[in-house]
Amino acid sequence: MNRTMTALGTSISRRQLVGGMMAAAVAAPIVASRTRGVAFAEASEIKDGTYTASAQAMNDLLEVSVTITDGKIADVTVSPNSETPGIGGQLLDKTGTVADSIGKAPVDLLPELIVANNSLAVDMVTGATITSAVLISLVEDCIKQAGGDPANFQDAVEYPAYGDGDADMIVVVAGSLWQRTHTSKMAMGTGMISTYATALVDLADKITLYNEATATDLVLEDGKVVGVVATDNHNGNSFTISCADGGEKIEGLYAAGEVTGGIHGANRLGGNAVVDTVVFGKLAADSLVADMA
Repeated sequence: MNRTMTALGTSISRRQLVGGMMAAAVAAPIVASRTRGVAFAEASEIKDGTYTASAQAMNDLLEVSVTITDGKIADVTVSPNSETPGIGGQLLDKTGTVADSIGKAPVDLLPELIVANNSLAVDMVTGATITSAVLISLVEDCIKQAGGDPANFQDAVEYPAYGDGDADMIVVVAGSLWQRTHTSKMAMGTGMISTYATALVDLADKITLYNEATATDLVLEDGKVVGVVATDNHNGNSFTISCADGGEKIEGLYAAGEVTGGIHGANRLGGNAVVDTVVFGKLAADSLVADMA
């Protein structure tokens, strides 16, 4: 059986690698619900046309253009921006190509969901809540400019549901390591973020990134971990990813910091992450030296 090590997470099968189940509160439940209504917009209440609004987001001004056609949201376009790559903004690989094969950035995903559902009641993306909230508020602003009422665009949004599956390896990732190794001022192609993006593209057919789910429990069998129970952040349903050969030591794999799960729960401040890195980095290094002796 092939053994591939990665902290990433698009199909689920015995011979494939499953990555990602972001731990809750640290970076993983990628979703926080907004209040949903049930009313539909009436064409007579809103004027067709294209409207633009902008506001301060996480790193810079975010500008959104909204096209209303026949009283419905026909298009939402976000202008080029400086939102953090791989968090609120687009993730680019070393060639400058958008890495969205197993997950789209909020600046791309939220506009698609808003248009597809003609609704503002989309779930915000945890870790990018500022970007998400500002983007949604700008669409609301554009609707008001058109003479419409945002309250009429609150129909419930449907999301694909996760189901049970199995894999060669399950990696539960906590934290957003690339966010700490890259800023919006760094040129793409530098730092860990572009390496991460390139890996997502190269491994897209071998991994599944459960970035909208929260790992909630472990499945044990004879003292070994043979699966992970997770909760779908959109609908609250539980599902299980099984790994029959779980619990085995992976030779040559060492880890430190938030990627190991962390010990601080909902507190994801950088200061705590630094302590994790220093303490567990030393422990990992000690283990490495001992194994090499």
